[in-house]
Amino acid sequence: MTSSARLRLGVRDGYARWARTYTSEPNPMFALEERLLQPLLPKLAGRDLVDLGCGTGRWLQRLHGQGAASVTGVDGSPEMLAEAARRQLDGVRLLRHDCLESGLPANSADLVLNSFVLSHIADLAGFASELKRITRPGGQIFITDLHPGTARELNWKRAFRAGEDHVEIESLFRPLREVLKIFQASGLKVRAVLEPAMAEQERWIFEHHHREDLFEAASSHPAIVLLQLERSHEEAARPAGTHALWLTGARIALDAQQSVAADLCTEDSAIASIASRSLLDATAAEIDLSGYLLLPGLINAHDHLDFALFPRLGRGDYENAVEWANDIYHPESSPIREQLQVPKDTRLWWGALRNLLCGVTTVCHHNPPSECLQDQDFPVHVVPKCVWVHSMTFDPDLEKKLENRAEDELLIVHVAEGVDDRSRAELQWLDSLGALRAGTVIIHGLALRSQDFDLLRRRGVGMVWCPSSNLFLFGKTIDPRAWPGMGFAALGSDSPLTGRGDLLDEIAIAHALGTQASDVYALVTENPAAMLRLARGEGALRPGAAADLIAVRDDGRPPAERLCSLTYKDIEMVIVGGKVSLASPTIFARLSPQLCNGLEALWIGETERWLRAPVGELTRDAASALGRWPTLSGRPLRDPSALQ
Repeated sequence: MTSSARLRLGVRDGYARWARTYTSEPNPMFALEERLLQPLLPKLAGRDLVDLGCGTGRWLQRLHGQGAASVTGVDGSPEMLAEAARRQLDGVRLLRHDCLESGLPANSADLVLNSFVLSHIADLAGFASELKRITRPGGQIFITDLHPGTARELNWKRAFRAGEDHVEIESLFRPLREVLKIFQASGLKVRAVLEPAMAEQERWIFEHHHREDLFEAASSHPAIVLLQLERSHEEAARPAGTHALWLTGARIALDAQQSVAADLCTEDSAIASIASRSLLDATAAEIDLSGYLLLPGLINAHDHLDFALFPRLGRGDYENAVEWANDIYHPESSPIREQLQVPKDTRLWWGALRNLLCGVTTVCHHNPPSECLQDQDFPVHVVPKCVWVHSMTFDPDLEKKLENRAEDELLIVHVAEGVDDRSRAELQWLDSLGALRAGTVIIHGLALRSQDFDLLRRRGVGMVWCPSSNLFLFGKTIDPRAWPGMGFAALGSDSPLTGRGDLLDEIAIAHALGTQASDVYALVTENPAAMLRLARGEGALRPGAAADLIAVRDDGRPPAERLCSLTYKDIEMVIVGGKVSLASPTIFARLSPQLCNGLEALWIGETERWLRAPVGELTRDAASALGRWPTLSGRPLRDPSALQ
């Protein structure tokens, strides 16, 4: 009988023995790291990626084939590198060097990964210097490891079984605050410090290893630490007037399924960091959001802002949009006559507030541009200049606009809005004009068939789906389950002329029609951000992205499922460009007097909200023209004087 032994080995010998089995068994630490790190990583297209301490190539394999300009793995263990080589990743370069002397040229990496190596590095200052040396200005560095505080408290070890032997690898767990100070002293900026515990997603791995007894302890302490560092561009000190704000105590959505408990700091119009406030700058203003879930501000890919106060018009059962337009457009008659008497800028502002109330922070307005849309005080971001074509039928300058369209300009146009052959033929017509290419976005596409969707996908054409508008006008909408893929699609509310209410209503309908919650999440975040070529990181909550976000009560569900359950009554805070632009009475009571400045109360139905807008003036302007108090998305507004 062979007796088992407990061995304590150095890093070199330990990983030589562990290499063959390092990733052969499910590992809860790896699983937790992968599901939280993946959403934070930037797009790899055109970037030079280095995995410093790549081990057996676990991350190299995950990121291989995502369009990086180059991919390099560096590790000091020949046995670990041999296992990485077995993965046969074409184009990946493997180098045998350690983390202090990587063998890489200076300024050669845009993105550096360092996974579960930190506690094996004795010279942390030297490591920080090497990271800064090889990373280009503006480059991002992601570091993960066992959480040092928990490792000390629960006596966690870097250990594995080799046959009957229990092998422990020598490790050094420094206090997290000390680690951060060393990186900051080297000139690296701390962008994120995540300290997640094990969650239900990892429970099965404990059960697989018959260690269910360890799960409770692992889920009640932070299991790993995930750092995002940045080598900043050489720049002056933080300018005077920088507006910083901490949102503390909330759960933060990283993507449709993943979230983390952390604090979030905004600086001016961007997210500066996601970390515990106590670890970083504690001098900025704070809003306590304990009990809330933070989601990225929603992107409404299609609206007509100046129709926000209009009622729904039409009888339904139309064959195409032309029939509907001819039926309802009588500007000399009520209700259109009175609606058009409301000043246009007032109508546009109400369109923005309609979006703000449901958590939209960026909207694509599909009507001729107006100066007020780009005003710095306008309540939401409006997609900037593009080639605007109303539709294939109603735009007399269609061919001229297409002829003058620059190669990199967006084109947005109503296409195939109907159920008849006339509607279906519009796509071929647009194709004959050479317009079906990347940067083109078509609205509705109700008459399209599966082969048409295939064509759009091949050409890189985006499509905006407005289900409630389709159902009202034509009694049907696209079946999302029949689509060949939804990566090129986004959701739009359309205007109240035909839409049911707001973008949250469209989300509810899309989900009820069978769209998976994670797909719905993408339809109002990452998909429209890519489709509309938004450049400020809209649609995601991560350091460096636009400080556009919403807060709702946290019921514990994944972000996508919570999103699909929301109505405008659930939106309790909206931040646009780093400013609190909407607050429920509960949130309003938590704001400092400075943060409350500029907010005015609005009652919509029985719901009170404080908005960064001249609510009283806008209400009076609309009521004066209409001869009554207006409705917004079919919901009655209350007289502001009732609040006095």
